[in-house]
Amino acid sequence: MLKSGLALCLLLLLSSGSISAKDNIFKEQRIGFGYYPSFHGSQNFWLNYSVNKRSRKTIYAIRGMYNFRSEKAQEVSNYAIGPCVSVKLLSFFKERLEIRPTLYIPYVNFKYEKSTYPGSLYATQYNGAAFLPGLNLQTELTDRIGVRYGANAGIYYAKTREPIFEQKNGVTTYDVYTDKNMYWIMLIDFSITIKITKNYLPHQR
Repeated sequence: MLKSGLALCLLLLLSSGSISAKDNIFKEQRIGFGYYPSFHGSQNFWLNYSVNKRSRKTIYAIRGMYNFRSEKAQEVSNYAIGPCVSVKLLSFFKERLEIRPTLYIPYVNFKYEKSTYPGSLYATQYNGAAFLPGLNLQTELTDRIGVRYGANAGIYYAKTREPIFEQKNGVTTYDVYTDKNMYWIMLIDFSITIKITKNYLPHQR
């Protein structure tokens, strides 16, 4: 009797474990393409890959951003890439519209390159890891196509490299000044997301 009871408990434990393991498998994968022009004339391009369970409570993503801007005497080229996690906070219209807090932890690199001499000899660079909480507003237009609009802002600890120029006997020379400091950063994106996994069967939703 005791052995049969233990066997039954073991069977129930294994079956519940297999069910929970099955539910923990990522069921949905999406790729996203984004673009957001800023008021300063810069062009921001986004690319992301995300995975989540069928419940969509938590979405895990790898997000990358590339930004460039041309000014009168300066070229700006920036990028950020890293993991991002979002959690469902509120949903409307049968979960077609969601508000999601996010946490984006990218590696960022800012580069400012002057086109005039002597600044053109060496670009000013800031690079380091960032900690950027934020908020996403996303909607599902169809079963496969969605739209996401989000903003992340916070701080990043950057290593800076700036040139210091000197003129001696008509010859311009420079030394690279290196420092580390905390900076403020804000990233905004508007993305179209496309589901690349198969559609769910009705009983799987």
